[in-house]
Amino acid sequence: MADQEPTTKSAIARIKSKIHGFHPKSRHKKTESNSAASVLGIESLQPDPNDVSDISVDTEQEDGGVTSPDTARSNFDGIWNEAFQSLSKDSQRQLNPISSDDENSVFLQPELDKLKEDVQQKQDQCEKNAWKLQINDHNIIIQDYAAKIATWLQRIGDVVIPFAPKEASPPWGVVRGLLQLPVNHKEQMLAILGTVEIVAQTIFRGQIYELVYTSNLTLRNALVKVYAATLELLANANHQLSKGLLHQIIGEILDPNQASGLLKDLQDRQDDLDRVVFACEISRSAEADNLLMSALREINTPLARIDARIDKYLSEVDTDRSLELLARISSIPYNAHHAAIQGDRTEDTCNWILETDQFRSWEKSSSPALLYLWGPPGTGKTFLTSKVIDRLKMTLKNQNHEGFAFFYCNRSEEIRRQPLSVLQSFLRQLASTSSNWGAIQKSVIEADINNRRNGEQFDEIKCRDLLLKSFNLYPRTTLVLDALDECDSTSREKLLKFLNSISSEAIKPVKIFISSRPDEDIRRQFRAGPNIGVQAGDTQDDIKRFIEKKLSELVDSNDAIYQCQEDIKRKLVAKCDGMFQWTYLQLEQLKICYSKSAIQHRLDQLPVTLKEAYDEIYAYIEKALDKYDKQLADRAIKWVMAAARPLTSEELICAIRIDATKDELYLSESISEDTLLALCRNFLVIDSERAVWKVSHLSVTEYFEQHHWTLQKAHLEIGNSCLLVLLHEPKTENSTWPKLSSSIISVDSRNDDSTEFYSSKPLFGTESNFKRYIWHNWPIHVQEQEGHEPAEVTSMPALLKRFIGSPDESSFCFSSWYHRIREDFELGHGDGPEPRWFPIFGISRFHISKGILDPIECPIFAMCKFGIYTVLGEWWNDVYTCVDKTNEKGETPLYLAVENNHYSICDALLRAGFLVVDTPTDYGFSKHPFYPAAMYGYLDILKLLVAYSQCGVKLRLGEGQVSKHKGGSVLSVAIESDQLQTVQWLLSEAGADVDQPEFGRYGSPLAAAASSGNLDLVQYLIRGGADANRLLQAGYYGSALAAATQLRFHSLNKYDSENCDILNYLIDEIKVDVEMALPVQYGSALIAAAYHCNEYAIGAIINAGANVNKVVDTGKYGTALIAAAFSPWDNSAKSLINLLISDFKAKPNLRLKRNTYGSALCAAAYFGRRDSVKALLANGASISLEVDDRRFSNALEAARAEISPGELQQFDIYLERESARIWNAKRNIAELLQVLSARDVTDPLSD
Repeated sequence: MADQEPTTKSAIARIKSKIHGFHPKSRHKKTESNSAASVLGIESLQPDPNDVSDISVDTEQEDGGVTSPDTARSNFDGIWNEAFQSLSKDSQRQLNPISSDDENSVFLQPELDKLKEDVQQKQDQCEKNAWKLQINDHNIIIQDYAAKIATWLQRIGDVVIPFAPKEASPPWGVVRGLLQLPVNHKEQMLAILGTVEIVAQTIFRGQIYELVYTSNLTLRNALVKVYAATLELLANANHQLSKGLLHQIIGEILDPNQASGLLKDLQDRQDDLDRVVFACEISRSAEADNLLMSALREINTPLARIDARIDKYLSEVDTDRSLELLARISSIPYNAHHAAIQGDRTEDTCNWILETDQFRSWEKSSSPALLYLWGPPGTGKTFLTSKVIDRLKMTLKNQNHEGFAFFYCNRSEEIRRQPLSVLQSFLRQLASTSSNWGAIQKSVIEADINNRRNGEQFDEIKCRDLLLKSFNLYPRTTLVLDALDECDSTSREKLLKFLNSISSEAIKPVKIFISSRPDEDIRRQFRAGPNIGVQAGDTQDDIKRFIEKKLSELVDSNDAIYQCQEDIKRKLVAKCDGMFQWTYLQLEQLKICYSKSAIQHRLDQLPVTLKEAYDEIYAYIEKALDKYDKQLADRAIKWVMAAARPLTSEELICAIRIDATKDELYLSESISEDTLLALCRNFLVIDSERAVWKVSHLSVTEYFEQHHWTLQKAHLEIGNSCLLVLLHEPKTENSTWPKLSSSIISVDSRNDDSTEFYSSKPLFGTESNFKRYIWHNWPIHVQEQEGHEPAEVTSMPALLKRFIGSPDESSFCFSSWYHRIREDFELGHGDGPEPRWFPIFGISRFHISKGILDPIECPIFAMCKFGIYTVLGEWWNDVYTCVDKTNEKGETPLYLAVENNHYSICDALLRAGFLVVDTPTDYGFSKHPFYPAAMYGYLDILKLLVAYSQCGVKLRLGEGQVSKHKGGSVLSVAIESDQLQTVQWLLSEAGADVDQPEFGRYGSPLAAAASSGNLDLVQYLIRGGADANRLLQAGYYGSALAAATQLRFHSLNKYDSENCDILNYLIDEIKVDVEMALPVQYGSALIAAAYHCNEYAIGAIINAGANVNKVVDTGKYGTALIAAAFSPWDNSAKSLINLLISDFKAKPNLRLKRNTYGSALCAAAYFGRRDSVKALLANGASISLEVDDRRFSNALEAARAEISPGELQQFDIYLERESARIWNAKRNIAELLQVLSARDVTDPLSD
């Protein structure tokens, strides 16, 4: 590094001299003669004596009359020049250009490209250092300012340049000057980028105004003032930067509302300009282009970031494949949910939330931010959230690279109240950009293939990791989550913590908007941050509009309402207390009042609370309806409350015909959709977008739960109904299970004695959607009985036992059900109208891989998977007959019960004699019950297993198999899953060895912790006696330090703050040996860091004393440079090779005698790493360097040499595709090297 200092210092001196107006080539020349043109980096605009376009006098100009665009343009020529002349001499001197004398600084596309490159360099520097600035409660992500500048430049290139004449003259020379200043710390970077972002935005606005409006004189004067203020801001920024006085600049950038001085002056002049522009609207050029008009309309909208770099992390996938992949992640129709709410929202309501200071600050900030909207039931929070989503959709409708995802939780729908569903839907939406949904993230594609190959799904851990990758990929990401309180309260804690941790874990801005009731656990997580509480006064205007709209729909058919509408409006607004649901119910009640007297009577007896309103409606159902009609209404409400998914009219009408109180299937007659709506009296409504039934508001479900029946009772009745239908499966003479053409249940009517009648009128066909609902969802309703006393579920056990049979001998009906469900998914049919593409088939919340329930003759596997214990009671006493059974995946019933966290079943199986042992499989995975217990942190179950185990927790999981699991011990499994409580118990009470030798991926518990990025776990293990310098004979790494070099998100970032903290701790505090030779894959910690393209780790290890050119005799690579060239992450490897050679003095032509590849260039050529080859050649690697390898003697021969399949396998799961890619790259490399060898060039890539 020392020999580079003079060059660096001279470069800095040259830049500083130019920013202060000093040019070595012209220090004795006067610069005033070329004033603004030379100072601003623009061409002097001299009048053309032959130009007569402006000889005539435009008498209407002063009054804002219309002129032609070409004539009007001349009135803006030299406007920046004029603004410069209005500055003081001191300010003018501060604005000397940095660009060299021979540069063409006119506003042209090539100049814009140079600016983009400058911005990109600053953005890369911010990203490499993960620069954040903590200001009070805000964590400012500095690179977001670079992203905003890049976006302004892109908009200028797309919108302004096609229309601007060559003489257009913003001060790009000064802007480039600021961007080219060397930056050593984050405060300096923020001051530069923040200032340039303000200037770029001002330039864009000014250029649009110049091109669109023709009201010249007034607008010109206003623009001159704005441009002068902009130049003053640039001059002041330059002066403050040169003096190191950054506090005022940063303060005003971060809080423009509190700005004073120059930024406040610019804001005031922009306000004046906006007023002039408003007046100019009447004289807009009729010839203004549509693109310009679109830009004008969006000029004050939030800026959607653009960052073309993310394209290299996406892979184009054809339409069918991309749809299938996205459906495998999540099949929830999130856009349909939004459309339904959007359609129900009264026009021109909910605008107030967009005008709040909290929302505006959240929307514009460059820091990660979570905005929490809270309020009591019925106050329209979901409608407000839909307005926010509309706003964000509008902002992102044009080209951008931002991430955006939203989700509406719904307690009434099983899948929409699961925390995992939220994560999966977010991941589906972030898997591609909104502007190109056919390009999917490569990391998501690979995860999907892994899932299909291993029979797995996008579980919570995978979703969290992939979401964090997405957050660190897009320049900015926004998440919107509605009705978080409707997410399952027993399992949402992890989701809450994840949402709250995003701001600290993501290195790019992530904005989160959450709406919810103020439940204690939610309020506790988010109350300290920005929040908006919905008060009655906030919604008053919206409720007035809602009432007016509803009344306008009613007056045509009800003259009495027409006559009383003002009185209705006044009284409802006065009594509603901000509740839309209460207002809706009263309008529905008024709808059936047909005289003024009836309306007045109704208005005088309005219920005070929402509960009173519901009491009134249900009292009518109880007293006015016949008992059979009331039964139908009650059944409908129970089904809609507890159904696993929303039901269509066909399905719901079928469902309510079943009398669940009987031991056999009895059916009432069918009714119409309109009749059912009338019976339910506004408790239930039909979703017009999706054509499904739903409660009119969540408070309906809560009302019935609190005052009429529990949700458990509703599930009990529905579960019994499902079992009655399943038990009615008819047998056929010639098959073991029914075929699709088998007979159907039919019914005509039912008398008062509940006698069953059959006729030719069909009810449930084998292909009916209602039957399919039962096939897919009956386990949910049965499993909901868990945790309740047997006395509460007395009606279900007999039906369930009849249906499933004994533990080791299934009933015909159970076998029939299983074959139906398996065939359903093999044919691509899911539950509902939308097809699913699952090679894994699932039963609603229970995702089931093929083979898990097989052999189907043993229902015990299904019961262990579904967690059905309480209802079966004594049935579990007979499970001893299954102690030796395994399913087709090699899993025991005990393993399934542990994996699915069913403690009572685990206890019953262990008491029945099931062993806590591993089972051999064909999949290479450990199937020991310890594994899922440790992985998921099921500590109570783990303690139970240890009590029955004969070998204890020191067991080496999967030993004797080719294990694909990362951890080789119970302790490492818990560590890699961040289960701190489990780790503490294993070490303090269960006797686990903190330094237990392993054979898994890591080699030791400490290496597992170091790789996982959990500093707390690393420190805990070392305090507990773990040896940080221990040589590991197994695993990939060889030491804890080498394991810490692996970036968890290496495909997207060069920096991972948690792993960097671990590196610093091990190197600076523990003083680990950084030069230690390692016996496994990498050979040294430095080589591991190079292979993983971890620039931070490389710098830290070299600074601690490691020799960059040290050749190690162990591992695959030999040197750090070979490992970098060998790295499969080509894009990162290129910059890393430049860093190793130019900054750390790695030798590009170091020849290795032992290593099988001989040199870095040979390694890169052999494995087809094109970018690595180019980087090595550019840094002096020799093509002709002779190496000692049995397959080749130089780089050209290495490029032509054949790679064995065994060597290919270590690189990519797509063996066939990777092979083709590598061979194509090798051919290109060979051609390049052949040409360069023939030319015998010294600097092969110089031209």
